[in-house]
Amino acid sequence: RSATSKYSEHSQQLLYRVYDIFITDMGYLERYEILKRIVAKANNPNIILAPFEVVNNIAEAMDVHRRYREEGWEGSMLRQLDHGYAVNHRDVQLMKLKDFKEEEFTVVDVINGGDAKFEGCAKFIMSVGDGSDKTFECIPEGTLEYKRQLLIDRENQIGKRWTVRWPDDENGGLSEDGKPKYACAVAERPDSV
Repeated sequence: RSATSKYSEHSQQLLYRVYDIFITDMGYLERYEILKRIVAKANNPNIILAPFEVVNNIAEAMDVHRRYREEGWEGSMLRQLDHGYAVNHRDVQLMKLKDFKEEEFTVVDVINGGDAKFEGCAKFIMSVGDGSDKTFECIPEGTLEYKRQLLIDRENQIGKRWTVRWPDDENGGLSEDGKPKYACAVAERPDSV
């Protein structure tokens, strides 16, 4: 159920997780201290300060990330502490850390990617491979030119096996009917048909 801007009986179930504040000329540690005071002053059980820990290297980051995943979080965010809040763009000071799954699937069809950006580009229809007729859509990795060529050569792709990558989550990155969500075909298998 999607949230609305109007109060409803579901409003009390919403949690607002606060992780940053819009101050461009202040490092994150200082901003986090301000957030702690704001959340405490709000005194509302539905407003929660997102957890934050300092790590000193990638090994520590991965340990914290694994613990967060075990607690049910989708992933982690890594940030440089001395940067201000970046406005209206992705910034190198903040990066997502997510787990991914990889598996091989067979292309059963190649269709036009469809929307304006991917018009004339390949989108693979992959067999789930469980003996059923279930399929899922998968966009191949690569340049637009490469994806256009895959669509032109669609007949040559049918029957080939590709390594597919998708983000892991509490459901294994799968939809309710067992299909990978947000899948990307990353490499054609060299032993493919």
